[in-house]
Amino acid sequence: MSEQHGHNIHRGGACNNCRRRKIRCDGLRPVCGQCHNRPPRSGHPCLYEQETSPAYQTSAEMQRTIGRLRAKIDELEKSNGLPQDVLLRQPYAPSASPVPEPPSNIRNSYINTFLNRFASSAYFFLDAHHFAQGANQSPGHPHRPSSALLSCVYLWASVLSNSSPPSSVTSFTTDGPDADTFLLATLEQLPGAINRLSSAPPGSQLRLLLETIQTEVLLSFYYLHESLSVQGRYHAGAAASLAIGAGFNKLGGRGHGPPSGSGGPPFIFAQPTQLGGSPAMEGASIAAFWATVIINNVWAAAQGGPAPISSYGTEVDAPWPGGQQGGSTIKRFLNGQDVDGHSPIALLAKASTLVERIAALTSGGQVDSQTYTTLDQRLHAFQAALPHPQGSEESIRITHLLADLAIIRLHLPHAQGHAGVRGARQKAMAAADRIALLAREIAGLGETTVDPVLGPACSAAHSACTLEMSALRAGPPTMAQQYHAVEQRVEGLVRLMTRLADISPIMRQCLGSVMTQTGHGHPPGYR
Repeated sequence: MSEQHGHNIHRGGACNNCRRRKIRCDGLRPVCGQCHNRPPRSGHPCLYEQETSPAYQTSAEMQRTIGRLRAKIDELEKSNGLPQDVLLRQPYAPSASPVPEPPSNIRNSYINTFLNRFASSAYFFLDAHHFAQGANQSPGHPHRPSSALLSCVYLWASVLSNSSPPSSVTSFTTDGPDADTFLLATLEQLPGAINRLSSAPPGSQLRLLLETIQTEVLLSFYYLHESLSVQGRYHAGAAASLAIGAGFNKLGGRGHGPPSGSGGPPFIFAQPTQLGGSPAMEGASIAAFWATVIINNVWAAAQGGPAPISSYGTEVDAPWPGGQQGGSTIKRFLNGQDVDGHSPIALLAKASTLVERIAALTSGGQVDSQTYTTLDQRLHAFQAALPHPQGSEESIRITHLLADLAIIRLHLPHAQGHAGVRGARQKAMAAADRIALLAREIAGLGETTVDPVLGPACSAAHSACTLEMSALRAGPPTMAQQYHAVEQRVEGLVRLMTRLADISPIMRQCLGSVMTQTGHGHPPGYR
């Protein structure tokens, strides 16, 4: 039986369709009685606004909360209730109370923990070996990474360590600086790092720029993990602005050097080739640009598009990661004229580009038939050429997740109502099944964290299954067995999301949204 909400439905608890039609809603989940008996002509699904509920905390989060409260109590006790003076400081000066440098053994553990997770990730483009060597240098050494980058690395290491079984690293984070401390340090040190870009010596300017972009990317990815969209998209946009401002989007393309023989006045700002970088640094700059593309596209996949790089019409001439052919790189790929870029990170960049474009184009609902057909064909060709993920190839798994998320976002608006495109619902359901399978594989790996993309992907898969159940429930009684099969898949997906919510804040938010939309009862129909 369905859980009955109709008699005591609270104000504002009606579904979107009943609100729009100004009729009484009984509040049944996932489909109310009005939408079930009199489906709206618009074909819009029965959806409920997300309701607020007390969020639960994991044990690690509780420890961090307790630590913050203790620090606040100590601060109040030391103040003796006396008013404190307001102290002013230079905005770009080093912090008056810098984060204490972790002991060498803990620092090495932090660096190793971070690199074990990020060394081959699309979100870390610096040379891992050189970074580890530089991180062990004393403060002030010219090859030591910037303080902002090190604080962000310690932030991620603290997050990863607090998700692991007790160790010397976790004991340090309990007694000393925790993730919140490293986050605050990163945010305090970033403005100074950006300000120093204009005054850094020519030989170190490019290195500092790359480290600053790297910090912005990692910080944005942290906020994605924590499901904090405003902060995350801000820092993703900052990373893209730095990369494009330096001209990294033009590196490796045709004619990316200073214009010659144009007859016009010279440009006053440096071209990319004038930053003093070697071929290796140019490769790192190209990798940095694509890291900013990927993080912005992934945010668009999670929250909706467009991403800044595409919305501003930025011309991209840089070749794909590991590729050789530059010039109108993204445009050629979307037009089906792409023959370059087959590395795992290049495939991830392409998948993120597809899902960003689809998220942007479908944000207002359906797209025109020609655009729909073109994107459908492009998605099908791209997915068919993807290698199957093997073992611990995380980037390939995430590429598959993004491709299937793009398929659901493209087809779901065209699968609703009587005027739905033929085959759209089936394609969305097939993608949902593949997402559920990949999610089970990822959960079976026993990792301490999961890629944040998994949350929005599972949420989209749940939406596809819910639409399929609504369509089957509206069909003849012979569809009952098929309905129950989909229902079991939905229940399995929710159980999987519940399991992963313990280690993924964004999965926890996606699970809360799913539970709010569907309620705790069973939909009316074949029960």
